[in-house]
Amino acid sequence: MGHNLAFLSEAQGDLTREVFQQLDNEKVSDKTRAEVGRSFVSTLSNEQLTKLGKTPAGVILLTNVGKTVAKDDSLQLPPFQFSTLPGVQPVQNKEQVLVRLANALGPNAMTLKLAAVKDFAQIREKQVAMQLANVRALNDIETANAPTVVTAAQILQIDPSVGDRAGRIAVDLNKMMFLAGITDKKAQAMFIAQVLHESKGADVFLRENGSTNYLTQMYDVTSSRSERRQAAIQNGNTEPGDGLKYYAQGYMQMTWKNNYRDASLYAGADLVEFPELASNPDVALRTTVKVWQGINARGVNLSTYIKDGTEEEFKRVTIGLTAD
Repeated sequence: MGHNLAFLSEAQGDLTREVFQQLDNEKVSDKTRAEVGRSFVSTLSNEQLTKLGKTPAGVILLTNVGKTVAKDDSLQLPPFQFSTLPGVQPVQNKEQVLVRLANALGPNAMTLKLAAVKDFAQIREKQVAMQLANVRALNDIETANAPTVVTAAQILQIDPSVGDRAGRIAVDLNKMMFLAGITDKKAQAMFIAQVLHESKGADVFLRENGSTNYLTQMYDVTSSRSERRQAAIQNGNTEPGDGLKYYAQGYMQMTWKNNYRDASLYAGADLVEFPELASNPDVALRTTVKVWQGINARGVNLSTYIKDGTEEEFKRVTIGLTAD
């Protein structure tokens, strides 16, 4: 590397040259290259990395280190942000390596960003597929003997707007009632009505229809409304942006990070890490069981109100059930 590295110590300069050689050596495994790159980024300060990123050879080196680290699947992390420069050293994970490199490269980081974001997107897609496969396996096992309580024709009678989705909705309703142990006719009727009401006819997307601003105002800690900020904090939406992740999803519109966490074990999927799964019907039928049984804004098992309360009391307790 025939460039002035005076801003590096002798040991750092030697390491930089070694990294260059390792990345060019086809006999070195990708994992070894990634570990060398990770160690390299941990050794240099932010200032040194930035200076290196301003030299032609440094741009090539840092970009190649980033691409190599991005390909390493040993740490599978969610998509990252490039806007924040971590001050903690040494870097502990793949995300921190890439963020530091991107900041050091500045305007020259676009190639690295595109490569890394594509890599993370592919990793996340694989993870989501694995989570769904697990959920579907649980459903197949646990609902194999679910009886037919309601049919597609009956769903269409109740709500003609569901159209050709009636078949899937009926199947899922039968599975949900079986999993929740709902056998009383009155309870079944109220459960079906609540699902169709909360999910607006069980729309195929099963998520609250709201703009970014609306979801932020309703569920995010950055809301301009003090009562909504307080509700967000009390229910686990403590980080800016949580309102765009843990909003109302599923057949009974499960809301808030705390509820996503509490429902994850039964759902068979990590809904905190992958909140978008909450709108998938296979996942939603499982989270709906938990909402009915107590993971809701009221903290009550709705079967109790059906058994011991009047219909009016049931209506009152289910208004704003998940979103308050």
